[in-house]
Amino acid sequence: MNPTKATLDARRRNDAGKSFQSRLESIWLGYRRSGRADIEKIDPPMKVYGTGPRRNVVFLENPWLDYGGAWTEQGGRAIYIEAKSTEGERLSLGNSGVSDSQIKALRRWTRAGAVAAVAWHHGNEIKIVPARELLDALDAGAKSIHWRHLPAAPRGLGLIEFDILTALADRGD
Repeated sequence: MNPTKATLDARRRNDAGKSFQSRLESIWLGYRRSGRADIEKIDPPMKVYGTGPRRNVVFLENPWLDYGGAWTEQGGRAIYIEAKSTEGERLSLGNSGVSDSQIKALRRWTRAGAVAAVAWHHGNEIKIVPARELLDALDAGAKSIHWRHLPAAPRGLGLIEFDILTALADRGD
């Protein structure tokens, strides 16, 4: 049986997402080794009920973004990053892109004084959308953000393929 186009598209998106996550893990390792930041993956909160075949895992509402840690160059300032990978040049604001719960988390952490942003992967580049810019666009009624309106994250050295922290600093965070 041949997989449908929708199934193949879903697999390709999943593979692209995993590849992007692997690239981010390398960048975080580079930052950790250089002492610039300590950022790691945050698993969503869950509760496990029962054992064996009656085991049931329930995922709880997630107050976090994909990655979090401390930006040592900013005096240990908290940093939270949501990772998005798209095939198209638009990043939707709402459930089909940056979800409502992720927008809520971006707003929450920004209000608390943390650096919060979306690291957006498309093609072979990463662009950074600081939370305040995303929230301003959303508050102005935007339904999406277009790729071409954002500066690319600069290339880094070694494990830091794209220098996300420099991109954030250059954008005022």
